[in-house]
Amino acid sequence: MNSTVLEIKNVKKSFKGNEVLKDVNITLKQGFVYALLGANGAGKSTLLKIVTGLLNSDDGKVTIRDVNVLCRST
Repeated sequence: MNSTVLEIKNVKKSFKGNEVLKDVNITLKQGFVYALLGANGAGKSTLLKIVTGLLNSDDGKVTIRDVNVLCRST
């Protein structure tokens, strides 16, 4: 069971020179429950928009069930 469902590697995002995500790494395994927590402005919504394709990252990789869905480089 515990196969990887979502993997985020080294995702970065800046807006107008202001770095909002810096080398974010997350691995989600099947069969577990996860929560994304943080203060206002911590980058939670930005990360989810990148994972869903609403925003492009500046760098990093997102893989869903071993399919590379995002690969950006600076």
